[in-house]
Amino acid sequence: MSQLEQEHHSNSSLSTYVDDTPFLSLGTYSKVYNSLADLAIAFKKSVERLKLHLSPKAAIVANPAKLGLALQSELKEQGLHFQVDICSRDLGIPFTAGLALPGKEGISQRIGNTQLRYSRVKKIANSSRRARILFSMSVYPASFWGHAAHPLTTAQKRLVDQMGASCTGINQASRCRTVSLMVAYGPTKHPHARVVSDLFSAWFRFLENYLAKFGSLELIKTAWRKLVHQHTDHVVRAPLKTFAKRHIDSKKYRSATSGIISNVFYTLIDLKWEPLAFDVWVEPDQSVWAWSPKSNVSLVIRALVSHNNLIKLALASKHRHGSGLAHGVCWPATLCQLQKSRKAKNFSSAAAIETQLVAGSWPLARIADTGRLTSRDSLCSRCGKAPETELHQLWECPANLTIDTVAVQSTQQYANQARREAEGNPTYWLRGIYHYGMIKVSHNFPEYALSFSFGPSADWKSGSYFGDGSGGQFSAYAELRRCGVGICYYANFPEPALPGSIQTVPRAEVFAIYIMCLKLVPNSVVSYYGDNSHVIDLVNSPASAKGSCHAGPLQEIVDLIIAKQLVCTFWWMPSHTDTDPKKAELLPPWATEWHVQGNKQADTEALRAARCCQLDLNYTKQYLSMYHLCGKIQLRYVDIIKSLSYRQLPRDLRPEPEAKHKEKYSLHSLISQTTHSVVVTDSMVSCAVCCLRVSTANHSTMTDFLSSDCVPVINSESPQPQQLKTQVSINNRLSHDSHALASFQGTIFCTKCGYRGSYMLRKLVSSCVGKPTANTKRFLDTIGTSLPPLAPVQLQPPPSSESCLVPSRASGIQDPLRHSSATVSEERCTGPALSGTGESRPLSGDDCSSD
Repeated sequence: MSQLEQEHHSNSSLSTYVDDTPFLSLGTYSKVYNSLADLAIAFKKSVERLKLHLSPKAAIVANPAKLGLALQSELKEQGLHFQVDICSRDLGIPFTAGLALPGKEGISQRIGNTQLRYSRVKKIANSSRRARILFSMSVYPASFWGHAAHPLTTAQKRLVDQMGASCTGINQASRCRTVSLMVAYGPTKHPHARVVSDLFSAWFRFLENYLAKFGSLELIKTAWRKLVHQHTDHVVRAPLKTFAKRHIDSKKYRSATSGIISNVFYTLIDLKWEPLAFDVWVEPDQSVWAWSPKSNVSLVIRALVSHNNLIKLALASKHRHGSGLAHGVCWPATLCQLQKSRKAKNFSSAAAIETQLVAGSWPLARIADTGRLTSRDSLCSRCGKAPETELHQLWECPANLTIDTVAVQSTQQYANQARREAEGNPTYWLRGIYHYGMIKVSHNFPEYALSFSFGPSADWKSGSYFGDGSGGQFSAYAELRRCGVGICYYANFPEPALPGSIQTVPRAEVFAIYIMCLKLVPNSVVSYYGDNSHVIDLVNSPASAKGSCHAGPLQEIVDLIIAKQLVCTFWWMPSHTDTDPKKAELLPPWATEWHVQGNKQADTEALRAARCCQLDLNYTKQYLSMYHLCGKIQLRYVDIIKSLSYRQLPRDLRPEPEAKHKEKYSLHSLISQTTHSVVVTDSMVSCAVCCLRVSTANHSTMTDFLSSDCVPVINSESPQPQQLKTQVSINNRLSHDSHALASFQGTIFCTKCGYRGSYMLRKLVSSCVGKPTANTKRFLDTIGTSLPPLAPVQLQPPPSSESCLVPSRASGIQDPLRHSSATVSEERCTGPALSGTGESRPLSGDDCSSD
């Protein structure tokens, strides 16, 4: 394929994907026409030489459309048959030649095809919440694959959350959907976070592949600049300080989206980021992210997901007891006890904690707020002294003193504090969610500093080095962790602190290798020993670190090794083998006593370095106190809920099941009660008065028609407007009852707002605005709005002259299925025209209007 492309058509792209061979060309009309025509003919010759067959389903997608028609005609003469289409789709990925995507292609079909799978997973999750993994691994990828190239609509994004929440098994009424998703799937793995993560992962892969194939990103820059210009008030890129003042019309998202570039642009706008260029983005806090081929993209994707979560939590803060969610949630503290319960397979406690976190509990006072219970019935079922609210149930009820469990008794001392702070901080005291609005998070990260135990050394020589990292006293708490790095080479012991906001022990060990490579003299030969197998594997195979948070430092290590021409060998050995016999059994055969002592010394130096950069104890003490109390509150809720007796609601409080199907009535019974003058033929039922007709094949439509009121046809030849005292139904659309309708020469109009319609009701379907616009006022003036109002019209029934007419047997209908609308077909039968018998006068200005 590549040989064919190079020999004949250098300005066209030809590739093979499974069983498809797409030809892609970009340029002027004549260049694209000639290159694609020549390439298709040459490809046909190659196929015939290989004795293969071309599929008749081949399609041409071109912009403009006349280019596709011209190519189709040209290739047809050569024996190649193509269909001209506006969109070609394979595996859910559409191609539109730069035009806007059609609305019903791709994702909508995928969602429809996976409904059976989704319903089954949802049913299983109601029995076992562990079945939620089936949504993550099966339903989500099958339903929304390809959303990066075919962006999701606003309704589809909402559907992602709804489907994910339905498969969590957390099905309590009025539970918080956002928190349910983050609790069930994780803060970074819930469906909407995956949509953001998948999109930008695909975007950065696209940039790398495009750059590797074409060697330049000029076309990407041009497309991005054009997109920005179309949706901003300025033509040229403004400076950073003025970009926030631009107006970007994100409401045109759906109509303007044509592929991954516009999808990325509008997603950044939705996340409140500023897309200065395709490779330069600005966070709301004015932090600037710039992409390069060697950038660690996992960090920017993590920041995008974090901002997406903050936007979601800001909306969730309006839910019951969710006022603190807008500040962000400390998920390690909030989910710590839940993860312990899941690990211990204590699923009843885990389910109770999930119910508390998502505000799915329904005490009697909450039921009374819906009007289904009186205030008297909402008193606490245990003490009977106060309404059973969440605060009373969890902290105030004296019956809690009788619950003899450690979780309840150990937290009883916080009851008074909970009463004082529950109104201002219900998210923590009533739902057990630890949020950042309670305490200011310290961002005092250490800068790069290097110290030595036995004096400084400018250059390091060849030899054996041992490195280690330590998280210090608070290594188990991500917000408090500050890491140190230790490196051992015989007598010299450097003790640097790990710089930056990513404070993890594996990163500290990567940083130890970086320091060693930085300080080594050129052409050194060294052996490095570490006790983190994952880090050693990444250093030995840097390509596998792509997408990892360590990708940046590892790339710098590789660059240093190449620049200094270092010969480095990296070895793994277990730690603490001198104190743990089980780990001693894992020592590799080459390890000796001095290897063990070297690893131990590196660990000691790392711990010493970590102590030098720990946070202030006043801050950590307050953080840890609230951290551990959060888990205790959740356990207290579990024990209290388990102690309650089963609550059986009265039957009159339960909603009655809705009827799945309407009861069918026979045609004879419907005719006997209808107000229409019915004419029955072989397949149609029509009325001689209102001249409406419906098919007998559709029983539901026929029932609705015969159960509706008969609205006589007004004489369209009358020179005066005639008032209508009922609603009008045309083409299955019913006029709104707020309009004062009248008819004039076949046109139905409102005498108040002036909206009108003849074959379609249009704006008469919506509520009346009460006054005419400038356009509708001219229509009302034309038909004489200055005359007195129209007198009520008394309509006379038509004479029964034909034997096929079945007169109505009752003036009113008692059918329970009857309503005010009527189903109308586009055809009308001819019937006698009716005219009013009372005094007829033109309409006044207060009663007229138009469309």
